[in-house]
Amino acid sequence: MKFNIVRPGGGDHSGMFLEMAELLNFSFQELGFESAISVAEAKSGFQNIVIGIFYEGNLWDTLPEDSVIINTEPLFARESTASWSEQLIGLSTKYQIWDYDPRNLQVMAELGLKDSKLLKFGYQKELQRIPFYPDSERHIDVFFYGSTNTRRSEILDQISARGLSCLKRFGVYGEERDELISRSKMIVNMHFNEIGVFEIVRIHYLLNNGIAIVPEIDSHTSIDPSYLDLLSAVPYSGLVDRCVWLKDNPDELLNLRENALTNFKKTPQVVYTQDLIKEFRF
Repeated sequence: MKFNIVRPGGGDHSGMFLEMAELLNFSFQELGFESAISVAEAKSGFQNIVIGIFYEGNLWDTLPEDSVIINTEPLFARESTASWSEQLIGLSTKYQIWDYDPRNLQVMAELGLKDSKLLKFGYQKELQRIPFYPDSERHIDVFFYGSTNTRRSEILDQISARGLSCLKRFGVYGEERDELISRSKMIVNMHFNEIGVFEIVRIHYLLNNGIAIVPEIDSHTSIDPSYLDLLSAVPYSGLVDRCVWLKDNPDELLNLRENALTNFKKTPQVVYTQDLIKEFRF
């Protein structure tokens, strides 16, 4: 069997999901399979695994029926996602779905859709590539990258008001983003809305590189418990204080980085990938 990881392409956000595609691609190759990444193109003769199908409308009419679709967003989390959530449910009657979030799988199961699997994220040596600098060479205290709204901007403004250097960027990918990460002491991550899902789709790459992460996690957050020990997790109301505390306690910041990488390495991605494909016919 040959695998083709299909990711979105074009526009200002062509780097979206690149590391996720690479994670699967490298793990398939490590398992001994032929595997490649294509941009917005399903290939005949391959097991196609599609990331970000809602960003590539031309795939809808050309996707082979044995394809796998990876969902990367919370289902029915807010009104703006209701349309594609319903579309994903429709696709799941035709294609197998791999989903990053246990809550999403529960939603699909409650709707009677059983052919869905949890995609877990593990360590992949090829993705450990963000440069490491001592804190003396990290001029950014807190870095946030991604789209912003009032909820996220309030936290970033409060961090700046507490005297920390806080950088936010949208639409940066690849080496440019990695250089900003490497020059930052920590990454802060907030949900876009109050009904939150842990954003492992983007955070797995940070864990793979031993980055200190301060994520919003509270009693309502959907998260696989295995990730909790790798993070400095706090509720939304505690994000600012935690960032300030870590800045003032560099030994704790270093311990957070070392713990994240050491423990993330304990489960290689091949373990999870092999489990996902064990029912495929080779």
